[in-house]
Amino acid sequence: MNVMKTIQKVYDLMIDGGDKNLDKADKLMNSIKNEDLKKLSKTELGEYFFICGQMAYFKDYPDKAIKLLEVVLKIIDGEKKADALLYIGSSYVDKDDFKTAKKYLIDGLNVKDITKLRRLKILVELSLCCKDLEEYKETINYCSKVIDMYKNDPNLALDYYYMTLSDLVVCYWKLSKKPKALEYANKILTDGKAPNWIVSSVYMFLGHMSWENDRDFKTAIKNYNEALKYAKSKKDIDHIKRLIKDCKEDEVYFNKQKKKGHA
Repeated sequence: MNVMKTIQKVYDLMIDGGDKNLDKADKLMNSIKNEDLKKLSKTELGEYFFICGQMAYFKDYPDKAIKLLEVVLKIIDGEKKADALLYIGSSYVDKDDFKTAKKYLIDGLNVKDITKLRRLKILVELSLCCKDLEEYKETINYCSKVIDMYKNDPNLALDYYYMTLSDLVVCYWKLSKKPKALEYANKILTDGKAPNWIVSSVYMFLGHMSWENDRDFKTAIKNYNEALKYAKSKKDIDHIKRLIKDCKEDEVYFNKQKKKGHA
């Protein structure tokens, strides 16, 4: 068996995406025997373990991905090492272990001579990680680095740009800097190029701001209804509908308490 050709086929199937392709890739990978692996060079063995770890990540097996990619770190360096650190960090994010994820992502960022795209992906993941840790000032710092990259190269994938703007909306809201949060929200909503799921999430954040900060229930519900228009998955639609229901109930309760002089 030509192991490296098989690995390339596995990689191509993974990149094509979809559960069926992942299952095909998994079967191909399992067809490689231990005796075949013994014939590989150190570099080729690193490539094998990297693809195995990457597949485990795509199939939502974070523990397996981490175990396999930790082996890779001992074998490879450069761009591939940064890639492995990114996938390990992302796997820890999937496990909600954001502190450990942050450590690996920073290590990935410090690898020398990585490509723009790799640096961009790591910075975006670091921003998300710090946001989940409620380290909002640090999140803003990483977001600023992402925005600088787009200023220097506007041809980079736009999804990451809008994800970053969305993170800034949340950070400035949480830091009680509402005008700044609204500024970034308006950039996303008026641009017309942001993906629907990001537009939906921004309207949700605006709804939260109106509800939690201003007790402006009508504006909150209006924003949630806008979020509903852009939501696609059943999970997101159900979540927004639940927010609208809870907001309406809170409005009734708040007004009742207000009449009693308690609000």
